Formats: sequence, structure tokens, C-alpha cells
Amino acid sequence: MNNTVPSPRFPTFTRLIRWFFTRRTLGRLLVGLAALATLIALVCAEENWRGKRAWLNYKHQLEAQGEKLDWKDYVPTPVPDAQNFAMTPFLAPVLDFNPRPRPEGQSLWRDTNGYNRISSLQEEIGKIEQATADHNEPRSTQRMTDLAGWAAALAGNTNNAPVTAMRSLTRAEAAAAVLRGLEKYDSVVEELRGASQRPYARFNIQYEDEFAPAILLPHLACLKQATVLFQVRASAELAMGRTDQAWSDTRMGLYLADTLKDEPFLISKLVKVALDQLALKPIWEGLAEHRWSDAQLLEIEQRLGKIDLLADAAMRGERALSIRTIEQLRDQGIIDANDLSKRLPSLISFLLGGFFYQNELSVARMYQQFFVPVADAANQRLYPSRAGANDAALAEAVVGGFRPYNFFARMLVPAITQAETKFAFGQTRVNEAIVACALERYRLAQGQFPESLEPLSPRFVEKMPHDIITGAPLIYRRTPDGQFILYSVGWNEKDDGGTIVLPGGKDHKTELTAGDWVWQYPTPAAPPPQAAANQ
Repeated sequence: MNNTVPSPRFPTFTRLIRWFFTRRTLGRLLVGLAALATLIALVCAEENWRGKRAWLNYKHQLEAQGEKLDWKDYVPTPVPDAQNFAMTPFLAPVLDFNPRPRPEGQSLWRDTNGYNRISSLQEEIGKIEQATADHNEPRSTQRMTDLAGWAAALAGNTNNAPVTAMRSLTRAEAAAAVLRGLEKYDSVVEELRGASQRPYARFNIQYEDEFAPAILLPHLACLKQATVLFQVRASAELAMGRTDQAWSDTRMGLYLADTLKDEPFLISKLVKVALDQLALKPIWEGLAEHRWSDAQLLEIEQRLGKIDLLADAAMRGERALSIRTIEQLRDQGIIDANDLSKRLPSLISFLLGGFFYQNELSVARMYQQFFVPVADAANQRLYPSRAGANDAALAEAVVGGFRPYNFFARMLVPAITQAETKFAFGQTRVNEAIVACALERYRLAQGQFPESLEPLSPRFVEKMPHDIITGAPLIYRRTPDGQFILYSVGWNEKDDGGTIVLPGGKDHKTELTAGDWVWQYPTPAAPPPQAAANQ
């Protein structure tokens, strides 16, 4: 009897390994892998060449039309420190950073004492502003500055009884208390006022040395709170009849806003819009109470006429920043904005070259197609209907399906309407303020407001601003109480009769897209108290 166990159909595991690693089989495997690697390299090289060629062709096409796509074209030219407003001792520490990465426990700022001085002002002014704000008030309306609330907060009063006592003060008495409470910032005020005489204002942002998304802009918060300081001072001075000092502080608020006009960041432009609105508040208050003289009104008109929020290259600068971000990712392989030492291997960066070039092309095209046509700075027009249609088209282009060449557009391209609405509203408020100054000058000369806007030009306003939404004159009519209402049709491009739409919720993020953008005063306008002598 044959007791031999039959051989298995397949070789044992050991024999299989030996067979697999025979010289002949291994050679074939290595040749196959080399061929596959060569094929992948050829495909990537082809895609890199195609992507780079398509991007450079489109870039040259736009540049031939006068468009600028390189980040360096938007970076403000460095200026001497001694001639630079931003390098005054109070402001200089805000952008003076220790190198990154830093040893554990080391502060971001080199001059911690200097930064703490800035931070202290920001914190106190910010808290008081938040505490005295009417959070149920939409941004499209205005009210007088709550001087009693500021007086109470500056005096350190946090319980109801002292606040109630403060609110029993006359507006002039509360104003005097506010100015006393703000005296601790007099040295900062005088330093900034003196530095504003320097010929340049350029914050030393690390434009070139940093990964684009990691660029720090802490000066924006500093400028915001400094502008609030000047605005509240101006409002208090108006309440005491000190119109010269009030206009001086208002000019400083407008100056602080202007220090941001050359920065190529969308957030900087939006902060400038907000600062301009803060500076307009004492102008509005002085008009509501008939405080300003004809000479002051003329000077206000001329100063406001220099503000052009549509001419600022906000979207173009943001486009260049997005393109630089993709370039840095491609060329340097950066993957972590907080730790620039973490980078992609060079091989992976090479393999993804075509992907990066095509994304640069996609971002540039989207800006050119969807953002550029919305604003016409030369004719001072902005087109909400285009912005809305482009927002929808942009959302479809970016979000619709998985499109690897739109990968960065999803992250870097902002919503059109959200930004452009704020620019349009901001410029409209400036234009309305100019017309309101001309109307007040007419009232001072004639004893009442005119029946229409026609008599204002050219005697009381050199060039009448128009509604940037329609291109037609702003809508104006006198009211039965002897005042007037002045408004733009607003973002909905429809005359709602001067109606301000009040949205639900606390944040009031959407009210600017509905109703009209209205300039009017309390009814009846508060009569001015006995003015103190100008000081």
C-alpha cells in the first residue's frame, strides 16, 4: 500500500516566495515598476507643462488689458521710519514681531511693554463701546452717542444706581465727564495727532517674508479702537459747543481710516469702511444739532470728497494674494501656516505642479469674471444685480461637483455680495454726508432747507454726488417738521420710500440688502443747548 501523501496542487509558501524572487521574475517586476514610474513622471510633466502654459497665457492676456496679478505690484513701497506715521512710538510695537518659530514662552511681540500699552487702550475702549452699543439697532440707522453711558463706564460705575445718576445729567454735563475720563489717553491723542503730520503712513506688514495666509494684521484692531477714541471725544466736544476741537478729532478719525487705503487686503478695506463710518458719526451729530459753521461745513465737504471706496483695489489685491498663496504652496510645499517648517517633499510638489497652475488659472478667471464687472470706479457705479447673479454663478462654479482645479477657489474666493454691499453702503453714507453738509449750508444762508437738491450746485457743493446704485440723484424731500429725508434706493435697487428694513436677530448682518439707505435726523432735531465758547 502506497502511504505517500499526494503533493499539494500549489507550491508551499516558502517555495512560492523563492519562485517570486527568482532573478528573472524580480527583474521583470523592477522593469515594470520603472516603466510605471516613468509613465507617471511623463504624465505629470505633461500636466505641469499644460497647466503652466495655460496659466501664463491667461496671465499675459490680463496683463495686456492693464490688470496686475503679481503680489509685489500691490505691496506698498517701504518708507523711512522717521517719515512714517505707523512708526510713531505708540504704534510701532504692534507689528514688531519676534521671529517664528519662537522658543516656548516667548512673546510674539519684541516690545511687550509697548504692545501692552496698545492692548490696554484696545481693551478698555472696546469694552465700553460694547457696553454702550444698542445691539437692537440696525447698522443702517444712527443715534446720538451715549455720552452718559460712556461717562458711567469711564468712572468705573458698573451697578445700576450710578448709571441712573449719570443719565440724569444733561448731555453737556455727561460730555464733560467723558472728556475728563478720557484724559488718561491725552498723551496718545497728541502723539498720534503729531505723527499724522508725517508724509507717509505705511504699516510694516511682513508682506514678503511670510506665508500669505499667515500674514498678521494686529494693527487693524488698534486703529479701530483709536478711531472710536477720537469719535467719542468729538461727540463730547460737540455737546459742549467746542466745534473746532470736534472737527480736529473727526479729521483724525478720517486720517486713521486713510492709513489703510493702500493695503492690498480685503479685510483692511472693510475695516477702512468701518472707520470712515465711525468718523461720520460726529459729523452727523453736528448736522442734527446745527453745530457746524459754514466754513466748517465747506471743509467737511472737501475732506469727504477725497474718499473713494470704489476706487480701492480691494478685490484685485485679494486676487493677487490668493495667487501668491497657491504659488507658495507649489514652490515651497508649505502645508501648515502656523509651522512653516512643515512642508511637502519636493517630489510631491513636482507631481502636483499642474494642479497648482490650473488652480491659479481658476482663481484668476473667477475674479475677472465675477468680481471685476460689479464695480465701475471711474463712473462711481456699483451693480447689485450683477453681484447677485455672479454670486450664484460663482457658487455653482466652485461648489458644483468635485472639481480639483477649483479646489483653492473654494477656500480663497470670497462671496461677492457680502463685501460689495459694505463698500456700496459705505460710499453712499459718505455721499449723503456731503449732500447733507450742502443742505445745512443752504439752511444757514436761506433760513430753511430747499425744496429740491437743484439749488445746491454749484454754490453749496461743487459736484453733486449721485446714487452709486442707480446713477441718478439721491432721493430728497422735506419733512413736515422742517427737516428732510435723503436716501439711496439701496442694494435691492428699489425705491421703498425711505423705509429702513429692520431684520430679526441681534447681529443685523442682512439688513443692508433690503430697504433704502437713509440719512435723516431725530424728529424733531434736538435744539442745541447754550454753546460754550470755542476753545
